[in-house]
Amino acid sequence: MADESIFARPEVTEKTINVLTQLGITKPPLQHGHLRRPPYRYLQHVFFSVIEATGFAKDLFDQADLDSGKSKDREPKLKYLTKMIHCIGITLQRQVPVHPQDIIAGQETEATNVMLQLLAVAARKDVDKAAIVQRVLAGEEQPGGIKLRQRRAAPPAQPAPAAAPA
Repeated sequence: MADESIFARPEVTEKTINVLTQLGITKPPLQHGHLRRPPYRYLQHVFFSVIEATGFAKDLFDQADLDSGKSKDREPKLKYLTKMIHCIGITLQRQVPVHPQDIIAGQETEATNVMLQLLAVAARKDVDKAAIVQRVLAGEEQPGGIKLRQRRAAPPAQPAPAAAPA
């Protein structure tokens, strides 16, 4: 049986469904099963639907970003998610509390749902969306930036015990 602690709670996924539905998002299907632990490709489809429905983050992604879901490499996926996180954060003038590497790993599922909720809020905001995209493409980061987690280094090897004198 899967570890239930890695899945977002129903009340969190329900709120995500509600705010995205208010934008008119119908595809991909907004279901608890998908949002409990959203896979990367599913998030890409949600982002694309929000872009199409609202114009938010239009022209943020180049073809390499759009193809990142087909890649087995983490770096294109991190780049894609980081761009969207910065776009949301700059629009709302606040830090989006999620780590892109944890999204890819299927961790921090509730924080991923909060990011989707903030995406819906940002998409409805009356701002110059094209200017925000240009700021992200120019390298501007969300307030507070994104703190990428460092991988834990293996503990240093312990020297072998000295042989006992004979």
